[in-house]
Order: sequence, then structure tokens, then C-alpha cells
Amino acid sequence: MNERIETPAGTPAPSPRTPNEPYTQLRDKRGKPMTRGAVEPAGNRGGHSREPLTRTERLLVTMFVTMFGTMLAAGALGFTTLSGQMLELQNQMLDFQKQIGELSERMVRVETLIETHLVQPAGETPPSGG
Repeated sequence: MNERIETPAGTPAPSPRTPNEPYTQLRDKRGKPMTRGAVEPAGNRGGHSREPLTRTERLLVTMFVTMFGTMLAAGALGFTTLSGQMLELQNQMLDFQKQIGELSERMVRVETLIETHLVQPAGETPPSGG
């Protein structure tokens, strides 16, 4: 069935057409003129015929599209989550700044209290307790 037909060396291969006959048919089986579009679909210039996808190929394409969509959705969810976490971190930093300001004000008050009540002015002697 799959036997190879060999011709003797030096013998030209038989031509499927006569010298004056065109290589392709001018009309199709229904009698309509043959055009390039009828022979080869537009955009398919590589010589490959366009065949429908098999069930396995359709399944693989579906899986690929689903995985790609899932990855995009996961990326969007991750971005949203990180954005929310960064916003929360920014709010915490503002709270820390506010607390540091309040602590600074308290320290100034304590320093003022110490200077006015516990430190003797220069040149005065402490009262002797006796």
C-alpha cells in the first residue's frame, strides 16, 4: 500500500499536464472561474489548509484562555490587595506622626516644669533646712 514507485535513472518523471495546459484549473467543478481566494484563503499564504480544531485542541485552547484569564484576575486582585495594604500603612504612619507630635509637646511641658520649679536661678543659694 505504501510502496514507493521508482523510475529508472535518467528517465524524466511524467508530467501530469501537457505543455500548453495551465498548471491549475481555470474553473472549479461547478463551472465557476477559479480565483486565488477559492484556492487559498486570505491571510493563509503559507500553503497550509485551514482545518477545524480537534476536540483535544479546543480543550487545550480553552484551558490556556482560562488559565490566562485566571492569572489576570489574580494579578488584579493582588494589586488591589496591595493597594489597600499600602493605604492602611500610610494611615498608620500618619497616626505615628501625630503621636510623636503629642509626645514632643509633653516633653516640652515637662522641661518647662523642671526649669521653673526644680532648678535654682543662677546666683541664688538653696534654702538651708535645718
